[in-house]
Amino acid sequence: MALPIGGFLEGLLPLPSAPVGNIHWAGTETARDHPGYIEGAIESGLRVAQEVVQELSAAGRRRN
Repeated sequence: MALPIGGFLEGLLPLPSAPVGNIHWAGTETARDHPGYIEGAIESGLRVAQEVVQELSAAGRRRN
């Protein structure tokens, strides 16, 4: 597997991890620090979990 070094494609392509509506993308391919490695998958999963928790918390506050 050949992967570019971190930041190589920054600004050239849209970040594939940006949420689309209620869909949040996670996986090693969307990792910011270690794409292509298990560390990247873990980092990505933690990032998306935090995004979802924040959105659900905000939605709960709007309902109350």
